[in-house]
Amino acid sequence: MAAAEPLTPTPQERAQVPDGVLRPSLSPRERDVLRQLARGATYADIAAHLYVSENTVKTHVSSLYAKLAVSRRSDALAVARTLQLL
Repeated sequence: MAAAEPLTPTPQERAQVPDGVLRPSLSPRERDVLRQLARGATYADIAAHLYVSENTVKTHVSSLYAKLAVSRRSDALAVARTLQLL
């Protein structure tokens, strides 16, 4: 498991949010998954923690990536911190 990344945006990340940028609307479950991703959890870990299947986790992750316009976990976490979603 990778080291957990900080959950709060740094001042530099906060400053990078352009004026007028709308934060994507995440479902409560997508927020749960995002928090687990930020902690470095695997899909299997997230599934066990949330009492869902790994396929359900993958579906939530795909939705998160689409809403954040990213294709990797590290990018998703960076964007989420910048948009103050974490």
